[in-house]
Amino acid sequence: MCLDTFGHELVAEWNFISESILDGRATQSQYRRSSGESKVVKMNSLISHETSYFFDFRGISMNERTYCMLLHFSVFAGLAVPLAGLIVPIVLWQLKKDEMPSVDAHGKMVLNFILSSMLYAVIFGALTFVLIGIPLLLALSVTCIVLPIIGGIKANDGVLWQYPLIINFVK
Repeated sequence: MCLDTFGHELVAEWNFISESILDGRATQSQYRRSSGESKVVKMNSLISHETSYFFDFRGISMNERTYCMLLHFSVFAGLAVPLAGLIVPIVLWQLKKDEMPSVDAHGKMVLNFILSSMLYAVIFGALTFVLIGIPLLLALSVTCIVLPIIGGIKANDGVLWQYPLIINFVK
C-alpha cells in the first residue's frame, strides 16, 4: 500500500473517530479498546492534535468558512498598502480566534506562511549577489500569489491546508 493511500485511509478513520467522540457515541478510550492500539498510535503519529493539517472543518458554518477564506486572501492587502499583508491577517485572526476554533488554526497557518515568506525573501535577496537569488525570488513571488489562493479555496471548502515549505513559528 502506498503512503498516500495509507494517509488517506488514516485521515478518513481519524474523521470518523472525531465525529464519534464529538457526537458522544464513543470515548477515545472506548475506541482504543475496540480497534486496537496500533491504529491509534499510527494516527496520532501522523496527525498530531496541535497541528492537524488535514483536519476536516466541513462541519463549521458558512460564515466561519468565509471568514477563514478571507483570512487567507487578506495576505494580498500588502499589494495595495505596504505591510498591510502582515497586519490585516493578524488583526483578522486576533478578532475571531477565541470565538471560532477554525479561525485560530487558519490564522496560525497564514501567519506562519507570511513569516516564512519574509525569511525566504531575506535569504534569497542575499543570494542575489551570487545570481542564484534572482530566480529564487521570482519563484517565491509566484508562490506568494498562488499559495494563498489555494489556501483560501481550501478554507472555503472547510479544509485546513498546510502551505508547503513553511516554518512553524506559531504553534
